[in-house]
Amino acid sequence: MNKNLLLYLIGIVLIATKLLANSNYVYSEEIAMELPNYEQVTDSPILEKVGVAVKIGAKVFKSDEPLVVYGSYLVGEEFVKKSNDEPDAWIILIVIRKDKPEVWSKSVLDKPNLAPIPDISEEPSDPSFRSGGYFNLDLREHFGFSFEHGKYRLIVSMGDYITDLMSFEIIE
Repeated sequence: MNKNLLLYLIGIVLIATKLLANSNYVYSEEIAMELPNYEQVTDSPILEKVGVAVKIGAKVFKSDEPLVVYGSYLVGEEFVKKSNDEPDAWIILIVIRKDKPEVWSKSVLDKPNLAPIPDISEEPSDPSFRSGGYFNLDLREHFGFSFEHGKYRLIVSMGDYITDLMSFEIIE
């Protein structure tokens, strides 16, 4: 490899690193993505049965890093009908401060599900039907503020489905 090509490649890597560090892009294993993102990524939890699952990007975040969460959901036909074909509108993120009495909650989607709920008893449901989706969010951006240094818990609710408590910490 000639020296000019090597210097050119190093320059591209440095520029890309700088751009990623100063934007809403998150580097996750082999991909760079803009958040929020509603596609399956390498870090998306895999669900074998109906429910909702979330994976936190790290256990400890620096105060200037994105607080990335990767989520997946899988629901049956009755839930799809009940949610008017918008099950992701039912996903609620709940952040609890462990060292102070503070709690925040917000839907994954910024729009309410205002459509009328159809009568699900009209048609028999297919017990094998499954529908799913993904969500990847920066909690700082999603909630619209910076979390202080401290210890937190995250729980996600989607109708009758709820995740286990997950802990993370923000340091300087």
